[in-house]
Amino acid sequence: MRFVFGIVLLLFSFKVTFANPNPTAGPNCHIVNAAISKSDGKNYKIIKNNLITSASVPEAVIFRNKTLLYYVNGEFEQHSSFVAEVSKDGKSTSVIGPIKLDDQIIKDAVDPDLIITPEGKLRLFYYVGLFTKPVEGKKPNKIYSAISDDGLNFRIEGTVVSLDGGSDPTAIQLANGSFLLAVPQAEKLNIQIYNSPDGKTFSKLSSLRGG
Repeated sequence: MRFVFGIVLLLFSFKVTFANPNPTAGPNCHIVNAAISKSDGKNYKIIKNNLITSASVPEAVIFRNKTLLYYVNGEFEQHSSFVAEVSKDGKSTSVIGPIKLDDQIIKDAVDPDLIITPEGKLRLFYYVGLFTKPVEGKKPNKIYSAISDDGLNFRIEGTVVSLDGGSDPTAIQLANGSFLLAVPQAEKLNIQIYNSPDGKTFSKLSSLRGG
């Protein structure tokens, strides 16, 4: 995820590591790193490795003069979406904690993606999987949205889209004020694209091969 900080672009990415003597699959093995671009947003220099460990699917946003970094906490006891504040130089973080959805920590709510609404609030898009519950047959995956005034406590708005194998939503606002939402379907090697006039109600627009 890239975000603009003045004329500087920061890139937060994650990698898989097996430094743990007892490696396991998933976010527990992932590490978030930080890189910076002072020019075109294409060429980056790593400024911090291991910014956050046991973390995956990073998403950063500048909200009320703070750089907030959202991610999936891979620690088994704390599995859920977390938020941390990033220092001005992008080299350290201060963990704020797990986000709350309707006053609850939902351990299966992952893949956070955020936009700032025209009203100055944060709208969160996320996927609710079956990571801490028994899997009871295959069902369409649901992508939800939630709204927040402070970046930590969110009110669930409801299901945005539902599709087979969907996860990792990404939303952007276009210059004309409308919104696009992309949801990859990994098993189908497909990316489904939706549009919306207000960022709340989305309609199917097109799809791309890949994922």
